Amino acid sequence: MILILAVFGFSLFDYLGYNLLGTKKLVLYRVIQTIVQVGIIALLFLHSWLIALCFVLLWWTWCCDWFYYIIDFLSQKIFGISFEGGDSLESVFLGITTVSWASWTPYGLINLLINKTKIVGNVVLITQSLIGIAILLIIEGVL
Repeated sequence: MILILAVFGFSLFDYLGYNLLGTKKLVLYRVIQTIVQVGIIALLFLHSWLIALCFVLLWWTWCCDWFYYIIDFLSQKIFGISFEGGDSLESVFLGITTVSWASWTPYGLINLLINKTKIVGNVVLITQSLIGIAILLIIEGVL
């Protein structure tokens, strides 16, 4: 439960922070985002190093980003809140949007090294996230 709260909390922070600050002051936002992320990992580590590792795994495999887009989708559909210029859950999930901001993920790093491109396709993002969740479930089974 604490892991889900951490992932959702970080994704909510990312959604609000990026849309309220990041589009205007991206470098400042990324610094604040990193501090918050390290803080969450440290708090999780105090609870359990394995939970902290699982959080990093879910973040690294783009699961937090999927939550970001789910939060965006729900804020538009339920509350009518929409920020300008953002990509939607549908556009990323269906591959309408070309994702160039996932180069820090496992596939993104490999793709960057081999193909010298930052573009990561939607099927790869979905598969990568499902692999991250599968690894998490294996780790949870070990506990």
